[in-house]
Amino acid sequence: SSGINAEYGGNTLSALYFRQGQTKSLHHLFYSVISACDALTAAATFPVIASLLSSRSPVLFELSWVCISWPVFYYLVFRVSMILVVLLSVTRTISIVSPMKHIKHYANKMLYGVVAYRILILTIDIFFLSFKWVSGRYHRSLSQCEVVAVQSGSDERYPTQTWVYSILFQLELLFPCVVINARILISTGCMKKR
Repeated sequence: SSGINAEYGGNTLSALYFRQGQTKSLHHLFYSVISACDALTAAATFPVIASLLSSRSPVLFELSWVCISWPVFYYLVFRVSMILVVLLSVTRTISIVSPMKHIKHYANKMLYGVVAYRILILTIDIFFLSFKWVSGRYHRSLSQCEVVAVQSGSDERYPTQTWVYSILFQLELLFPCVVINARILISTGCMKKR
């Protein structure tokens, strides 16, 4: 609990620092929003902490709306933070590859892209939840609710929709890894040439 409080406090202070920074660069904006997302992620762990402190009983997760909305919110903030780190990494790579290129011209497009990405994630989650292809379920071993696939009938098979949801989720996690690794290779190659 003290580690979470330190993380929450540290991320809040970081967000305030970058928000009030003297230079209003694109990177300061990214750092500010990433710190705010990380603070929200830390704050979202309080229901999990309550569960852990109650011998892993569901506590807040007993409420069905919390069990459904908590994983959607938690993973939304987490994924937006990941995509912001990817954008920060890409802009740093552009600065290394082409130092004279002004990235500020693309700032609004990048921010619109992040907002569009957030809306896309929410739309996918709400779509799949509304048709009851996935649902929230409490996992005692994790002390939290997770979005899980709903089996179709008594044959214990999962419908195609749940496979699509699972693949989309995995791609959302795989894409940032591929971009970051490509960025490392490109940056290293450009710096070796200098």
